[in-house]
Amino acid sequence: MNVYLVRSDSCGDVDLTTAPSKSVHDLVDHYPYSWNCVERIFREATINSSCKCYPADTLSSEELQNIDLPVCRPETYMWCMRQEVASDTYADLIYERAEKECKPLCTESSYEALVTYDHLNPAYAESVIKHLKRNLTQIGDVAMFGVHYNMLSERVISYSAYAIIDLISSTGGILSLIFGGSFMTVIEFITFNVWLYRRLVL
Repeated sequence: MNVYLVRSDSCGDVDLTTAPSKSVHDLVDHYPYSWNCVERIFREATINSSCKCYPADTLSSEELQNIDLPVCRPETYMWCMRQEVASDTYADLIYERAEKECKPLCTESSYEALVTYDHLNPAYAESVIKHLKRNLTQIGDVAMFGVHYNMLSERVISYSAYAIIDLISSTGGILSLIFGGSFMTVIEFITFNVWLYRRLVL
C-alpha cells in the first residue's frame, strides 16, 4: 500500500527556514515552496538515484520519451525510497535544489491518493479470462483497477496582511500628530493675540 499526497499550486523567493530539521519528511510537512516544483525534484532525484527505475505514476508522456529505464515495481520503489530518504546526501540534494529552483507557495489544492495492490486469486483470474474471452497464456496478465473517492474536504489557511500591532502603532502616530499639531496651533494663536494686543494697546 502506498500513499501519495498530490498537490497542485501556484505562485512565486524565500529561504527554507520553516522546517525544524533538514530531512525529506520535514520538507514535505513544513515546505514553503510550490509542491509541483518539489515533486519534480523528488521525481528526478529518484530516477538519478540508486533505484535505477522511474515511478510511472508521476511522469508525463514527454518525460517518458527521454528515459531509458524500467518502471519501478511498487515494492522495489518503496524499499529503494526508504533507503534514499534515510540518506543525508539525498535530503541535502532535495533541500539545495528546492531552495534554488522553487518559488514560495501562494495557493494550494491537495488530495491524498491511496494506492493498494495485491495478487488476484488464480481461480478468479481464470474465470475473468474466460468471461472476457481473451486468449491470455499468463494469469498474471490480468489486473483489476478501481478508483474511489474517499472524502472531499477543503482547508483554508489565511495570514493577516496587516498585524494588529502595526494598526495600533499607525493609529497612535496619526492621532498624536493631529492632536499635537492642533494643541500647538491653539497655543501659537493665543500667543500671537496676546502679543498683538500688547503691541497695539501698550
